[in-house]
Amino acid sequence: MATAAMAYGERRFEAAYTARILLTLGALGAVMALWATQNKATPAPPALLWISIALMFAVAGLWIALGKTVLMVCGLRWVKPF
Repeated sequence: MATAAMAYGERRFEAAYTARILLTLGALGAVMALWATQNKATPAPPALLWISIALMFAVAGLWIALGKTVLMVCGLRWVKPF
């Protein structure tokens, strides 16, 4: 559907999922590495649990923030250098 903005040469480019998926996989890998390096004989410290929860909330917030980004290109024109 054409909008009034398209008549003036405005184009919108929505955010891709690539950055969000890579961010999520990186955070999950970091959390898994933190938990895998813990000593199995002793229980995990409570700080590790809170760090994991905070990291997941940060990823969720960044997922939403990255999804809201839109590149808008308005009025592109060709300018000759001479």
